[in-house]
Amino acid sequence: MSWKTYTVKEPTELTVSKYVKERFSLSSRDIQMMFRKKRVKVNSRVAHSQRSLKKGDVLTLELPQDKDYGVDVEKGPITVLYEDAHTLVVNRILYARSSSRSNKVLYIEQLCGRLLCEKGRSP
Repeated sequence: MSWKTYTVKEPTELTVSKYVKERFSLSSRDIQMMFRKKRVKVNSRVAHSQRSLKKGDVLTLELPQDKDYGVDVEKGPITVLYEDAHTLVVNRILYARSSSRSNKVLYIEQLCGRLLCEKGRSP
């Protein structure tokens, strides 16, 4: 993570936490963590979340990184089956590595196998 610096350009009545939430679209949890770990500064001083901002204040913060939770995204073909103004139905292929098969993939395979057996076919 690296520190980013922003200058408040317009007059505002917002507190630091509300300004950060609106400006950067962060969750309340992420904002709380940033203040707890002293990753928010106003005019080079560690900021309190309820401090009022004014025009010309220099806001320096260390934004949290996106969390991927250790999931590797694999791209595959997606086919649009149905689309209207409110609904989108897609068909996607589910990929799984043979070395790390998840419970969800095994469940889907078992379910498909069971459905094929019910129709008199071998899985």
